Amino acid sequence: MNFGLHKSKGTLLYGIDDKPKLIVKIDPDIYFFYRNLIPKSNSYNPQKYSPHISVVRNESPLNMEHWGKYEKKEIEFLYNSNVQKGEKYIWLNVYSLELEKIRNELGLRNDLYEKTHPSYIKTFHITLGNIK
Repeated sequence: MNFGLHKSKGTLLYGIDDKPKLIVKIDPDIYFFYRNLIPKSNSYNPQKYSPHISVVRNESPLNMEHWGKYEKKEIEFLYNSNVQKGEKYIWLNVYSLELEKIRNELGLRNDLYEKTHPSYIKTFHITLGNIK
């Protein structure tokens, strides 16, 4: 049982500008609901991009032959409803074994990040705001 975790779906979108980028486009209502829970007294700026989960960002996949393999595929993910706050960002933690698998196929590591849930290697996130 996953207490505090909510299930949702999103769509995988690949891009290559200066570096490869892979995101999950999510239901914007998730972003707006949790964004509205942030007290107005906090000076967080809204997210610059449309609501999403970054899967590959500022990394160079080793196995580019798999790039684009899941374009526009709908995937499920779990997110924790506890809003997280750091020095610069405010976010929701996100978990997905499917996203971990895609990163593995691309030759990217999942274990370089802080583990916040015992059932998942990597914690993804939905950014709600920043103080940049």
